[in-house]
Amino acid sequence: LVEEFRPDVTGVNLSVVNLPWYIKQLKNDPEKLLLMSNSNTEIDALRHRMYEDPKTGERQLFMIKDYVVHDIITTNHKQVGLPVFFAVTIPQDNMARYFPNLQMEGMAYRLMETAGPDNMPVTDAQKVMENLLGVYRLGALLDGDTGARQRRYQMLAGLASDDGEQVLGRPGNALTTSDLDSLQRMLGKPRTDVFRNKNASHLLGNYPAALSRAGYESYMKANAAAEIDSVAYRDQLGKSLLAFEASLIIDPFNSQALEFYPLLLVQAYQDQKAMDFLSSLRGNVSQDMEERTLYNSLRGFVRGGVPDLAFAWLAQAIDENPDRHFYYKVQFAMYQGLGRVAEARGVMDAWEKVSGDRDPEMSRGMEELQRGAEQREQGRVEEAVKNGLEGK
Repeated sequence: LVEEFRPDVTGVNLSVVNLPWYIKQLKNDPEKLLLMSNSNTEIDALRHRMYEDPKTGERQLFMIKDYVVHDIITTNHKQVGLPVFFAVTIPQDNMARYFPNLQMEGMAYRLMETAGPDNMPVTDAQKVMENLLGVYRLGALLDGDTGARQRRYQMLAGLASDDGEQVLGRPGNALTTSDLDSLQRMLGKPRTDVFRNKNASHLLGNYPAALSRAGYESYMKANAAAEIDSVAYRDQLGKSLLAFEASLIIDPFNSQALEFYPLLLVQAYQDQKAMDFLSSLRGNVSQDMEERTLYNSLRGFVRGGVPDLAFAWLAQAIDENPDRHFYYKVQFAMYQGLGRVAEARGVMDAWEKVSGDRDPEMSRGMEELQRGAEQREQGRVEEAVKNGLEGK
C-alpha cells in the first residue's frame, strides 16, 4: 500500500503510520515526518488516559493511539492544511470517531470537514476510478504495462511533465468515460504466477470492492439524472459499467459485482452480453453463488420489464442441461409470480417427464395459482353482474 500511495498522496496518510515507529522517527527527524504539537519530552511521557465526563461521571479509557491520531489530525489538517487519509484496510472501530466524515477515493478514505448522509462515508466515484485505473501500480494483480498506463493517465489528466517527474498528486482534468475506458483496456489480465496467502487475498479484495462501490455510486447518479438529463444519464451509466467491469478484470466473478452487473448490462441494452455472463457462471463460481446470482438476476429482468429475456435464457439453459432441477424451479416461480397458469403447469409437467416425479412445491404452487385464477374470475363475474344491475 505504501508503494501505491506514494505517487498519489501528498499529505498525512494514516494507513502507513505504525505509531511506536512513527513517534520514534518523529523525535529523530521531525522535518521528514508529520507534525505533532508535542515536544520530545511530552512524547516520551505519553500514556493511556482515563477520562471522566464532568456531566455524567462516565469514565472512559483513551488509548495512546486515540489521542495521538487526534493530535496528528488537528496539527496537520487544522493548523497546517494538509489532507488526512485513512486506509480502507483499517478496522472501522479504529477510526470510528472520524468514520462519518470519510470519503472513499480508492484504497484510502479522505477526511472531510462535513459528515456524509446518515453519518456514513461517501464515495467519490470519479476519484476512485481515476486512482484505480490510472494512478495505482496494480503490478502484483495484473500483467499490464503499468508505466505506459500511468503515463497515459498523466497525459489525459494534463499532469504530464517534460522531466518525467511523478506528479500524480497534482489536481488534473476530470477524465471522461472514454478516457477511463482507454485506461481500463491497458490493465492486462490477472497474474497467475504470484502466490497469495489467505490474508493477502483478503486484503487485495479491497481493490474490486472499491470499484464496485464506485460503480454503484455512478449507477445511483445515473438513475437520478434519468428523467432530467439524458447526457448525464448515459455518461454515469457508462462509468458504472466500466467500474464493475474493471472490478471483474481484477478479480473475475467477484461477489461484489456478480449480483449487480447482469442487471446493469440489461439497463444499458446489452442483453446478449448479460445472457452470456450468466451462462459463464457455471463452473467458475460455487453452485450456491451461481444459483443465488441467477435467481436474483432473472427475477430482476422480470421486474425490470424484460421477462422474455429471462425466459429465453432459462429455455436455453434447460435445453443444454435438461436434468438440472434448479432451472425448472426458477422458471416455475417466475411464471407463478406473473400469474401465468398454463406456462407454470407446462414447467411442472416438463420436470415430471424428465425426473419421473412430480415436484411437491410446484404442485402446491399450482393449487395456489388455480385458486387465484378462480377468485379473479369470480370477481370479474360479480363486477359484471353489478354493472348490469346498475345499468337497469
